Amino acid sequence: MRFFVYGHTHAFETEWSVRTSQRPVGVLNDGAFQRVIDDESFRAMVGDKNVGKALRDRPLSDLPACYTSVRIFEEPESGLRRAELRAWHLKEDGSGGGFIDVCDVR
Repeated sequence: MRFFVYGHTHAFETEWSVRTSQRPVGVLNDGAFQRVIDDESFRAMVGDKNVGKALRDRPLSDLPACYTSVRIFEEPESGLRRAELRAWHLKEDGSGGGFIDVCDVR
């Protein structure tokens, strides 16, 4: 086993390592497959509103369509397998879908 990927309901985590008796295993949390937003961006979106009220009043569709995932691939030059945390971003009109860095502000 080289990688352990799990999904947590609240937040993604970039790769970290657990040492086993055989080898290190990369651990990645791809986060919840739902619309997510960081605290700073949400507060900017709702302005001076009470955060609790804003959370109750806003539909999920107001949040950015950005879904985190883990991609495991083989590097062509070395043949080594790697894992990376990526985000799938899609414009609200359904166009322009593609993988972006998880920290990309889109």
